[in-house]
Amino acid sequence: MRGPCLIVLLFFITLVSCKKKTASWETDWSIPLINDRLSLSDLENDSTLEANGVGGYNVVLSRRLIDLQLDEIVAIPDTTIEKAITIAFPSLSVPPGFTISNTAEENDISIADLELKEIQIKSGNIRFRVLNPVETSMNFTVNLPGTVKDGGSFSESYLVPAGSPTNPGIQIQAYDISGYSFDLTGLNNNKNNLFVSQIDVTSDPNGPTVTMTNTDSIKFYVEFENVVLDHARGYFGQTSLSDTLQQTISTFNTYESGVFDIPNISLGLDIVNGVKVGARATISSLISTSANGSNVNLTHPQIGNAINIDPATGSWGSLVPSVNTLSINSSNSNIESFIEINKLRYAKEDDIQISFDVSGDLSDYMIPPMLLIPFVENAFKHGVDMNHTSYIEVQLTVEDQLLLFNIKNSNFKKEQLKRTDESGIGLENVKRRLELLYPDRYRLDIQDDRDMFHVLLELQHKR
Repeated sequence: MRGPCLIVLLFFITLVSCKKKTASWETDWSIPLINDRLSLSDLENDSTLEANGVGGYNVVLSRRLIDLQLDEIVAIPDTTIEKAITIAFPSLSVPPGFTISNTAEENDISIADLELKEIQIKSGNIRFRVLNPVETSMNFTVNLPGTVKDGGSFSESYLVPAGSPTNPGIQIQAYDISGYSFDLTGLNNNKNNLFVSQIDVTSDPNGPTVTMTNTDSIKFYVEFENVVLDHARGYFGQTSLSDTLQQTISTFNTYESGVFDIPNISLGLDIVNGVKVGARATISSLISTSANGSNVNLTHPQIGNAINIDPATGSWGSLVPSVNTLSINSSNSNIESFIEINKLRYAKEDDIQISFDVSGDLSDYMIPPMLLIPFVENAFKHGVDMNHTSYIEVQLTVEDQLLLFNIKNSNFKKEQLKRTDESGIGLENVKRRLELLYPDRYRLDIQDDRDMFHVLLELQHKR
């Protein structure tokens, strides 16, 4: 069974396409980008897209926010239980095969603020350590009648060597208790945190007759090590857990600039509880932070207020987790502002200086389509930084039959944009087109300095 967990952040963004054309967003940009269409293929990957059955798509982003396992709520610390076996007489002659002890007892594994009736071990060990001060070997049989696995109770036997009060014989035995279920209701099945043990101690049937006094104490230690629980039943007290999480949605890194508007958003927060314990959870705040550090706090009636979490249902072997869903949409929250803050890719509009100057008569001057676009796109891609003042200067001049295209922009060497691999390929394609379209009739100068990227293109029109 899984522990209680907080799962998942889901965005459902409805995008409607028509006549089976490629689904796209029509956008209003705050700066003059050339291509005013954002295709769904520009999103993070195709796995985020789901057909919604009405001719459009849902963009689904799923994130696991918190995963609380049972051992974060209930933990069995490494525990040592000590027992001493003595006789009630000043001295006793112990013949071979004599039974010294066979009493069932309760053992306390108390955990602060918890009253457990039953636990099932996912992993862990139990170790028995015996110190024998008697001058004959002792047979030990350890029975844990309420500790069961596969229908059988725990029972182990071993021989402890003879010793003396000053130099006792020692035997250590360790056992894997993974999969065992411990009944913690005690001898009369009406208590908590108590498991029952019965230790039978018998002198070696092949050993000598020895004398045992009431100062001889056979020490017996039960040690629990690295115990992790799979199930637990009982009273869990008032346990409070809190955490602060940060989740980055890398999809928004796809957009280099501009703004976007999403008309239909629903956010689902699912709280999945996989244990049969009810709880209450409070989402103190949800804050969206854009790349430039701007924040928007999500407002919703449930944020800041306690949410009751139902326990899981069913039996231990087939538990069905409960799911409590917090639905957030445009009608009950400011979810659109919460998501759209990521459009603030730049610090301030005033920090981006863009100029476009045209001179001369362009009415009769025709050039092949998309010839100049790569230079402009390159300027916006590499010349604008969200944390620094940026500029783009474009000049287009026609003098007689000569077209002069001059573009300068601030130069930010962004390793993540792989300038050489991406921009270099685009500019090489332009050069090849120029060779084909304007052989011996063009001049292209590209200056790539540390702080400025400059392109000068001259095109000589045919007379």
